[in-house]
Amino acid sequence: MASEPSLKPDPTIPYGPEGQQWMHSVSRYAMDPSGTGESYLVKPPCKDPISVYPVLPDQKLVHKEFQSKFQVPSSGLSHAQIKEANEAALKRNRKFQSSFTGYQANMLFDYSHLKEFLCMHTNNVGDPNAESNCQMNTRWIERNVLDYYASLWNIDWPHLGFAENDKEAYWGYCLTMGSTEGNMYGLWTARDYLSGKELEIDVPLESKPDDPEACAMIQAEPVAPTNENALVPVAFYSEDSHYSLPKTMALEQIKTFYQLGIKKYPGECPLPGLQGIWPHEVPSTDGPFGPGTVDIEKLKVLVSFFTGKGHTAIVVFNYGSTFKGAYDDVKNAGEAIMNEVSKQPGGLYSTFEVKYDDGTKRTVQRLKVWVHVDGALGASFMNFLEMAHKHGKTDKVGPVFDFRLPFVCSITTSGHKWMGSPWPCGIFMTRSKLVLKPPSVPDYIGSPDTTFAGSRSGFSPLILWNYISTHTYDDQVEAVLRCFNYLQYISDELHKMESKYGDLKIETTPLALTIRFKKPNSRIIEKYSLGTERMTGFDSSGNRIAFTYAHLFIMQSTTKEQINEFLGDVKSDEEPFPPQMDPFARRQSVRQPLAKCLMAIRVNGRGY
Repeated sequence: MASEPSLKPDPTIPYGPEGQQWMHSVSRYAMDPSGTGESYLVKPPCKDPISVYPVLPDQKLVHKEFQSKFQVPSSGLSHAQIKEANEAALKRNRKFQSSFTGYQANMLFDYSHLKEFLCMHTNNVGDPNAESNCQMNTRWIERNVLDYYASLWNIDWPHLGFAENDKEAYWGYCLTMGSTEGNMYGLWTARDYLSGKELEIDVPLESKPDDPEACAMIQAEPVAPTNENALVPVAFYSEDSHYSLPKTMALEQIKTFYQLGIKKYPGECPLPGLQGIWPHEVPSTDGPFGPGTVDIEKLKVLVSFFTGKGHTAIVVFNYGSTFKGAYDDVKNAGEAIMNEVSKQPGGLYSTFEVKYDDGTKRTVQRLKVWVHVDGALGASFMNFLEMAHKHGKTDKVGPVFDFRLPFVCSITTSGHKWMGSPWPCGIFMTRSKLVLKPPSVPDYIGSPDTTFAGSRSGFSPLILWNYISTHTYDDQVEAVLRCFNYLQYISDELHKMESKYGDLKIETTPLALTIRFKKPNSRIIEKYSLGTERMTGFDSSGNRIAFTYAHLFIMQSTTKEQINEFLGDVKSDEEPFPPQMDPFARRQSVRQPLAKCLMAIRVNGRGY
């Protein structure tokens, strides 16, 4: 027998801007005309939503009044009420816009000239390189955006179509979500590529027949089927990676080295000092309190262990990590991995026996390691820093990350971070030879279903196109240099404050556009939307330690005036940096450190 619900519908609860009871604002069409059974055809509230939803920090004193403006009863709102609500929302966000410095988002843009596109539907459903039955799209604009980034990321362009068999040209699309979608699509592609699934352009060791349709691969099996690991890819990413990665692994059922290690190889972790215990993620250099880059030697050892067991590998590098803004050395790390894998049986490739529609079998090769670059922030602008460096404008230069490296398989970047957009968007790009054959070519849309989502935003390519159209390479070089100058300025000023406030733990990862420091009080955090994160680890004596940082990002929209206002608020506050309680002070850990600051499985922070 079903148990009684803990909450019951209550139609007397106030709801809407006028504070009427819910039952007095219900449309007559929501009432049961039969008069039998329930009085309503819809469900009344079980509790006052205003009492259970979060209180906005800046609206504590007027929480109920503010929130009620946005409650929509079935009778709708009047034009005056809609106007009042819109004005209240705009006023609130504009207040924070002027001091928004805590996250990777450029606020300097004005796309109001595109407002007429808000009055029409645009949908780029399907492959951006194929026309669709849905003519309300911006595919031709999307292709120009992709060409721009293909050039910037040093890969052959334009996309010639798979029939042209230009295996080294790019393929990609504009994301409707941010780089999280790019990570999801990249890892999905990596999983299926390494598992032997069908490609748009499959590469047999001998020539194919002239008819590409006759070469459609319908099944792939390893040459040595006794090796049960041959089609089981293993994922590797550092402890400073974005939170979307573990989420993606769970969603796409990709095993991480930790999951596979504790199941198939318990006690066999090859990293020194761990007594065979597998870490959850690849350790970062110097652990949680280090610069945030992946530890190349540890990554190499871990990948080599699993490829040595016959597994294939998915390696994700960060290029502008979320909290510390760190750049993994993709070139040196990738070369170290490839050098190790090349020494193993079969070298860098797995060999598959492939069965075609005509019944013939051919031998094809696949890479053993898929390298994906999560360049949500850095992939959008670091090439401009490299240009400035080569022209003697700065001594700063980041590690190469793009398609100049032959082992890089895919890259993603966000459009709302460096470029600036009203909503999340971005770009995913890979090599044509690595693109999977889509599950279907639906007649309904008249286009191959090659992207992650079905319907895709037709507005986001407009935003990205307008940005690149109005920001020359020269403009972006100057913007990058200005950001680094401002970062040095705020670093110098914060260091001066340490004579008054003590050690503020001021840290900047090389080439990052962010500075992190001791967490300030809630007033400063709220005004500047500062991201915060608690780091935990072990000191040299085996005691567990913790410290909470805040960080501030210098983006294209950051001004000297904003920085000075922040510094002024810190100086004028009675206690800008409250003392931090050590959660482990009363119960020091008796555990000995497994490695310096090894484990920091953070559940807060890690992304934006």
